[in-house]
Amino acid sequence: MLSTDISDAAWGKFWWWFCVVILLMTVVITAWGGVGGIKNLRELYEMLGNIKRDEHDDGTVVGHRNLADLHLEDKTEEYEKA
Repeated sequence: MLSTDISDAAWGKFWWWFCVVILLMTVVITAWGGVGGIKNLRELYEMLGNIKRDEHDDGTVVGHRNLADLHLEDKTEEYEKA
């Protein structure tokens, strides 16, 4: 608008297409993120269902070490002595 006069019809057409493009981009990005999120959520639940759990790991920390790790070290020492 600094060098030439733009008609209201031209501005209307510009903003119409601008809004259409933004709307289409929003739909594509939302679908892409939704599909990827659902895929990752399925992988998470599958991993949680198949993970091998340590019954001794209750989250307790002793001397800056996980209590379950200390339990494993005790077992290793027993095997080394035998």
